[in-house]
Amino acid sequence: MRQRFFILLLIGLACCKAKTDIVLPPVQLLVEVVDTNNKPLNFSVPVYLFNSLSAYNAASANDTGTGAILMDTTIKSECIFTGIPTTSTYYVYSHYKNYSGFQGGYYITYDNSDNFTIDSAALNINPAINTTPQISAKIIMKPADGLVSFWTPSNTDVLPIQVFVDNNLFGTINTTFEAQPFYTVPGVLNGLLKKGKHSYYATSNNCSGCLWEAPPIEIKGGESFTIALPACTTGTVVFWTDASNSSALPIDIIRPSDKSVIATITNITANFNLNNINSDDFPPNAKFVDNPTDTVYFKAQSRTDTNCVWEGKGDTYSISSGQCSYVKILPCGQ
Repeated sequence: MRQRFFILLLIGLACCKAKTDIVLPPVQLLVEVVDTNNKPLNFSVPVYLFNSLSAYNAASANDTGTGAILMDTTIKSECIFTGIPTTSTYYVYSHYKNYSGFQGGYYITYDNSDNFTIDSAALNINPAINTTPQISAKIIMKPADGLVSFWTPSNTDVLPIQVFVDNNLFGTINTTFEAQPFYTVPGVLNGLLKKGKHSYYATSNNCSGCLWEAPPIEIKGGESFTIALPACTTGTVVFWTDASNSSALPIDIIRPSDKSVIATITNITANFNLNNINSDDFPPNAKFVDNPTDTVYFKAQSRTDTNCVWEGKGDTYSISSGQCSYVKILPCGQ
């Protein structure tokens, strides 16, 4: 009986032994890089490993590997990272840039910016006896950019045209075309944009007041997108005067048809130069932007000197599509 008791006690002690967590050794990570058809790439690409999501996001946003803890280059579409601790979550990023003459001399870029993640649970595997723990990851390289082309027809008067994308200057158009040109034709404004939505607008640099705006455009990686800036239907007339009317300022420009004030001259202009109207060295003056009309008579009237009125003396203005015109207000009494 006593012998049986000791046997049961030993069994009980064995069952109640404290549990010890098994700490797995660092693992080996095999990364396979494929294209969108799940085929191995026929070129080598750098692969970066991050353990910080913010560093990963910054690197993928700027097409760099800055902040990576490890980096390797694929050989036959594969690379291996060794000694990876199993206590962190990892982010894998790969980026490829190729300058191709076939694509018109533009960098074509690919990446896996859909955020491939390897969590710590996936790393905690039970390796076979006498083998190095290894897990595999697959990332799919996708076109990261789309080619965007801007051009304009029959807008010679409004050139140059500045194009802004996401509120940043994208470039300048200095050429017009009779029909839509291929993007490699000189004079077409080209550039790469990351896939996703982008806003854009364009303005004429000749003070015509021409403005092109549209809803945001959707850019798809690896595809081209062409935007035509149509003929402008806006024009501008600039009213100005010299020092002879300094005492009459401000001077209102009135449209007789509805007696509305369409512009006001508040400063004199010593040396009028139509090409400098948009520059910082041109003083504030009266600009009026409208759709093109026939020649229209106007009335000018001083706010400070009621005797200074310009009316019925052949004073007219006209607005032409995409053009600037100007009218000088003569000295009071002439």
